[in-house]
Amino acid sequence: MKYTLQNPGCAGMMEAAIEKAMDLKRPLYLPIIATKPCFIKMASLIQSMTQHDLPFLLVNSNQHYDQLLTAQIDELGYKQQIGANLYSNGRDFNERIITMCQSVTDFLSVLATYTEKPDIIPVVSGDTFSAGILPQLFYFSAGARSVHVEAGLRSYGPADKDRWQDGNVLYQAGWDWTRYVNDPFPEGMDSRLASISSELLLAPVKRNMDNLLYEGYVAENIMVTGSLSSDAVELMKKYTHTEDFLDRYPFLSGKKWLRVDLHRRENLIPDRLIAVLSGIARLSGEGMNILLVKSNAMMAAIHQFGLEEQLRLTEQAGVKICELWPSYLDVISFMLSDYCLGLYTDSGGLQEEAHILRVPCLTLRYSTDRPETILDAGGNLLLPPVSEKFICHNTLNAFDNTSRWAHQDTDNIYGNKVADLIVEKLKHYTPQYNAARRMLTY
Repeated sequence: MKYTLQNPGCAGMMEAAIEKAMDLKRPLYLPIIATKPCFIKMASLIQSMTQHDLPFLLVNSNQHYDQLLTAQIDELGYKQQIGANLYSNGRDFNERIITMCQSVTDFLSVLATYTEKPDIIPVVSGDTFSAGILPQLFYFSAGARSVHVEAGLRSYGPADKDRWQDGNVLYQAGWDWTRYVNDPFPEGMDSRLASISSELLLAPVKRNMDNLLYEGYVAENIMVTGSLSSDAVELMKKYTHTEDFLDRYPFLSGKKWLRVDLHRRENLIPDRLIAVLSGIARLSGEGMNILLVKSNAMMAAIHQFGLEEQLRLTEQAGVKICELWPSYLDVISFMLSDYCLGLYTDSGGLQEEAHILRVPCLTLRYSTDRPETILDAGGNLLLPPVSEKFICHNTLNAFDNTSRWAHQDTDNIYGNKVADLIVEKLKHYTPQYNAARRMLTY
């Protein structure tokens, strides 16, 4: 079997979880962790489910398996709670789907060996590949509808693309905005697929709920909960550190840095990569301290397109190029420190975290699935990779005029104690789907 029980006592964890669900006459929840963002965001939910004695079995899809991308499971202290590991590797999307199908089949086969078994409810988060595919597989294989945490993420951006050529990006919140149905690839599709196979949809903010209502989902199945990012940030704020942080990154001391990172597929093409690398090199020449973090995806694209010389020239221009930071605590510590000028990123999670921590954020995309951080809260701006000149000019302009857009006195729109709110809902949640559709056996 490709599906494995790797942790010591995993089989016992499954049996205990099933027994608890049967004793309480409740469904067995299957929270699924898959990638670095959900390793972070699901931590407080797993903690709250444990504290409230909710029947669950934690499943790792292993979509991210690189040690640099999985350190958060250890850092946030729940590795030993993983009760099942799936096999979801593959060179491309199609191969990964095949291995996921086999893993779910094998996993359900193990559950089927138990004489008494509860209904199962997968719980997926966000817009990952696992979130898009696994709810479908559990639905078609076992009739199980999922819970989608962070449902309703949809991309919006300025309707008139010519605005990027002549408009002042500081005032973009006042432009006419529109939906970008296919952005980003593939996360935009994954988010929609996750919700289609789910019944309970937990939306971070009202805009997400409005998206789901627009698409025809039933209002009674949607709940605005806030974002688990808030819980993760609050947890990390208790442990932020300075001395050992500077031991690892001594170059930070005494300066303010713009931290740059990119990993989205839409940006990993030659013209956009060159625009970013040459743009931040030019910023460095203008006196701004730039820290470029080497994501796995960015480095793979640089090697694929032969852009190593461009990267070398960027470093030669004064940009500090740093290996990927495996510690989430380091990222939060940096954002809370006096060394942080702001972020320039294509990460959705970092847009949320920047808002929560009141850190100015420039989003390296033509649209964003967190439009609330621009249109409602402020503190974020779209700054796409149009050209070297565009990036340099608008970044300097943005940080010369932060009072116009970086509203650092706004309330946290992503809530607090979000996991407890979600668990309270799950404790009393009764699936509405027709049980007759559920397979007689897993």
